[in-house]
Amino acid sequence: RQWGSRWWTAWATRLLSAGDTRLVVGTRGLLGEGWDCPELNVLVDMTSVAADVSVRQMRGRSLRLDPRDPGKLANNWDVVCVAPGLGRGHADYLRFVRRHAHLHAPCEDGTIETGPSHVHPELSPYGPPHEERFTAINVEQRDRAQDLDAARDRWQVGVAYRGVDLDALVVRDPPRREAGSVALDEVDAPLRFWPLPLILRGRLHPEELPLEWAAGAVCDAYIALNELGPQEARSLQFTVRPEGWVRVSLPDAEPATSALVCAALDEVVGGASLPRYVVSRGASAGGVRLATAWYPVPADLARRRDRAEAFHATWRRWCGPSELVYAHAGERGTQLAALAAATGGLETQRRRIWR
Repeated sequence: RQWGSRWWTAWATRLLSAGDTRLVVGTRGLLGEGWDCPELNVLVDMTSVAADVSVRQMRGRSLRLDPRDPGKLANNWDVVCVAPGLGRGHADYLRFVRRHAHLHAPCEDGTIETGPSHVHPELSPYGPPHEERFTAINVEQRDRAQDLDAARDRWQVGVAYRGVDLDALVVRDPPRREAGSVALDEVDAPLRFWPLPLILRGRLHPEELPLEWAAGAVCDAYIALNELGPQEARSLQFTVRPEGWVRVSLPDAEPATSALVCAALDEVVGGASLPRYVVSRGASAGGVRLATAWYPVPADLARRRDRAEAFHATWRRWCGPSELVYAHAGERGTQLAALAAATGGLETQRRRIWR
């Protein structure tokens, strides 16, 4: 017999299956379609592959069920090289981002999410974390991989699901409470159906726009326009994640509706291009009234005057007395549009979650 890849691959697979060896180093071809070793439970990917089909195919080798081990749990690792001082030092990280853009996996809180933040909450799709955090993140990932019981809990096997992908917005907000999910009427924010929020941390006009107020105004505007159902809106959820991140989602919404709400909220709190309409909000600090702040009316709600007025009505209910200004007419409108585009400025990231 000729000793070729057909034979040595079969022998290597048998040795791994029998436990005679615990490590096989192979090329991408080894993990191609047709290779079957259900005992494999760890994959360390050191390839430069980023195409969706190839990535899924490789990871699928370790994810196969093992009839002899019903409790099998697989860990797939990416080795990512980052050289902050080089011009293309982030290229491998961005390849890692592309790999995970369409992969669903549980975050630390059990939410099934696409993108690199399901690997670690500090991993952004726009660039790697600061190099000072590399070691800590590696240690946290090693510890997480060793806790198999927690990993099984995060997958929530047997729990009912809708089977839909929804948009979510992740916002860098000052840390609040300990990690966990809270509904709108449970957080340190006004009750949802009050005509005007009266108390937030003891201040009538907080200096910073509360995330819950902005989300409430956006949702109520879409309710008023009959484009968001009250039941969908009542599912509005803020999930506190590590390092000051908060995930805003509508778990009971339809995919198209969740996309509209998340995009609109992103424009209000994260800043936007020059808006068509702007709204004002008064603020105070230490009992001293501050200068009026201006915010963009989200583009979808600014398509027509009546839509902008619907948003303005709910904005006033949440944020107090306000002025609505058409920003494409006159010098004042241009100036206010520039102010509104720069207002907010919270760090935001769009996500896709599976429910």
